[in-house]
Amino acid sequence: DHREVATALYAQYARGRDLRRLEAIVGREGMGEDDRTMLDFAAAFEEEMNTEELTRALEERRILLANQSTELKDKNEELTALNEAISKQNEQILDANEELTVLNEAVNRQKDEILDSITYAKKIQSAMLPPEQYFLEILNDGFILFKPRDIVSGDFFWIKQVNRYVILAAADCTGHGVPGAFMSLLGISFLNEIVQRR
Repeated sequence: DHREVATALYAQYARGRDLRRLEAIVGREGMGEDDRTMLDFAAAFEEEMNTEELTRALEERRILLANQSTELKDKNEELTALNEAISKQNEQILDANEELTVLNEAVNRQKDEILDSITYAKKIQSAMLPPEQYFLEILNDGFILFKPRDIVSGDFFWIKQVNRYVILAAADCTGHGVPGAFMSLLGISFLNEIVQRR
């Protein structure tokens, strides 16, 4: 690309011109071989190019560099604005994350409280069910298979001996979990009340 070659030549020429100031201070003998070569290149370059063309080329290079500098400043401002937007979003995400952590802790506390309450309800339900020993005394032989799906159950078993009769019930109430357990407690209570009244 001719433009790139021209840019490189003019850059070397500008370096050679800058070295002339150094030459005036330390003399040609006080300069390194590379610097003397650059001085010779600048002189030869000036001989080849007339001064007007050289001045025009240097001005074009200065304008090009100024344009590139402006573009870089614009891009830098754009990147700064994007960085600020990302920082704000990051702060919002951190705030939302903190809020979710607080909500999660509250949900876990409520869950623990509910589980504690349901576990206690299981103890109440177990106390309402007849013990297996009572079954064995009345029926002599048998077993109880009671496997609630949840902690508490809507199913229940019940047995009562009245005179020479044995009344046995295995019930499945509507609902599972806590609603079913309430229904089973009602069922046990009603069966006890019915037997006691009659």
